[in-house]
Amino acid sequence: MIDSLLRVADVGKAYVGNPVLQHIDLELKPGRAHALVGENGAGKSTLVKILSGGIRHYEGRLELEGRPYRPTSPADAQAKGIVAVQQELSLSPFLPVYQNLWLGKRLPGSGAFVLNRDLARRSDELLERYGVSMDTSRWVSDLSLEEQQVVEILKALAFDPRVIIFDEPTSSLGAANTRWLLDLMAGLKARGCALMVISHRLPEIMELADDITVLKDGVKVATVERRAVSSADVVRMMVGRDLEDIFPPKPSRASLDAGAAVLEAEHLRADGVADLSLRVRRGEVVGLAGLEGQGQHALLLALFGVNPPLGGSVAIAGAAAKLHSPSQAIREGVGLVPVDRRTEGIVLPLSISENIALATLERRQRFGCMDRAREQALVDATMAELAIHAPGTQAAVETLSGGNQQKVVLGKWLATQPKLLLLDDPTRGVDIGARSDIYHQIRGIAATGVGILINSTDTIELVGLCDRVLVMFEGRIVSELAGAGITEEAIIGAAVGVKGEHPDG
Repeated sequence: MIDSLLRVADVGKAYVGNPVLQHIDLELKPGRAHALVGENGAGKSTLVKILSGGIRHYEGRLELEGRPYRPTSPADAQAKGIVAVQQELSLSPFLPVYQNLWLGKRLPGSGAFVLNRDLARRSDELLERYGVSMDTSRWVSDLSLEEQQVVEILKALAFDPRVIIFDEPTSSLGAANTRWLLDLMAGLKARGCALMVISHRLPEIMELADDITVLKDGVKVATVERRAVSSADVVRMMVGRDLEDIFPPKPSRASLDAGAAVLEAEHLRADGVADLSLRVRRGEVVGLAGLEGQGQHALLLALFGVNPPLGGSVAIAGAAAKLHSPSQAIREGVGLVPVDRRTEGIVLPLSISENIALATLERRQRFGCMDRAREQALVDATMAELAIHAPGTQAAVETLSGGNQQKVVLGKWLATQPKLLLLDDPTRGVDIGARSDIYHQIRGIAATGVGILINSTDTIELVGLCDRVLVMFEGRIVSELAGAGITEEAIIGAAVGVKGEHPDG
């Protein structure tokens, strides 16, 4: 058996004298998944581009099955059996799925052209092979972002590669397709493929990876076997701090219990929410946990008026609240940081100033005119409070890092002076260093008396950040954890059926 499919030896890359990779060594072995982790700017994307032919000039050497390998382009790498599934989609929106799947490939027996009927047949066979149900005659422009990500993955697999690089492959996938992809990766390993996986989601890394290489500032910190380390060990290598240092300290339970309730829901029913009651107090950070799709996301949408409640009652700060639409929810003092910040939370081409001011337009009008001085003061204060790193308030949000984009979304709602802030997977796709900043800012917002309800798919986040955790199953709260009882084991156990008690919040 081949010991190593792809070997990276002493690889380095610099731009204008600034090194972004230095003396990197690692091996991708058949039948194993190798995770590449590190904060943004650690050099992960540069290494991926070198391996997949996107960068031609670099120091060091690559070996494929023991022979020199120096791809001149992505097409050259693909021809040699190495493909990369990038975060940025490479699909043609105005072609059907069956044509997109075979772009750039030479098909046997096709001659000068390939009949669409032949492409459609091959596409159906490819989808059946990997357990995907989709109408391949649909144009890509008509697909959701999640469906397009699935097509992007299948497009890479159509090359029948030996080495596959997955760069944040689940960032646009929901629960079902994330599970599909993780199972697919396990099947690829069983077939002898070598995988490289880049993800900010440590639970996925810890489930899938056999080996983990940690990069920091372009330098390899270590390569370790996954079974020999914990999530906390990986975090420590990535950021140089213990996991406990990533999260701010929590207030005492006694001080939280003394606070008035900002949210009281009784027998709430909505689309995806069965019948539940919960309470969130001033200054409290309450987490929602469980297997994905068990009502956590639906509960936040109901409280923000996207899917209005169908029954029960909701009170905000002691007063009965009408939540028939997002605009009503905002007037009641509720804000929502959505799960997909790029399509739902911010307007990418607009400036930081314009994005932060979006939710307070009505408040800043005087006699039908905008109060620009008030707007600028608001934006300046918000940028300073959240430590948003940018050239200035007029910088386009699309030019910012993921962490700073998320801070802009937080800032938009902070500017409304909310009573209740709903956070839907707020650090999804954000590296661990920027996450720490966001955690401290969430706790700082809570300290002003805001109640916070957070849905997170990261159990480490729930343990480190939340004062209480409510575990949901089939639209109901099945367990409540607090204090030292909030552990990864307790959350996962309750989520899969080892239920605990649910005292009144």
